[in-house]
Amino acid sequence: MFKKIPDKMAPHKYPLDGKPLVIDLAFLKLENILKTLDSSIDGISDAKAKLKRIKHGPNKIASGKPSVWYFQLLSAFNTPFNYILLALANLAIVSNDFKAAFVISFMVATSGLLRFWQEFRSSLAAEKLRTLVHTMVSVSRPQ
Repeated sequence: MFKKIPDKMAPHKYPLDGKPLVIDLAFLKLENILKTLDSSIDGISDAKAKLKRIKHGPNKIASGKPSVWYFQLLSAFNTPFNYILLALANLAIVSNDFKAAFVISFMVATSGLLRFWQEFRSSLAAEKLRTLVHTMVSVSRPQ
């Protein structure tokens, strides 16, 4: 019923730095995982940790700053459907159907503003949640 997974790297592409992905490591035995990660069952020493920190930078969780509101506003209108509607509005203007051009433009403006308002409010809520989360880690190193 279940296939035996061989003890070799899974056929996934590696990132640019050539290191295996976490999913690739899941297919290995513990000894090979530790060897691949240059670690041991007890962890890494302070000296090795310091070298890795110099090489790779501090071990921090990446968090992006929320975009400024006017960038969110501009991106709310940046959809392919809005471009199609604006092209139709331009065709309506060329054919002297100003009523249709107004209705189409009003639809684009309304949908863009609604999308902006929803995304802006959700980004504020996400930022409030992010302030509530504190990551604490205890590390013990072999002597």
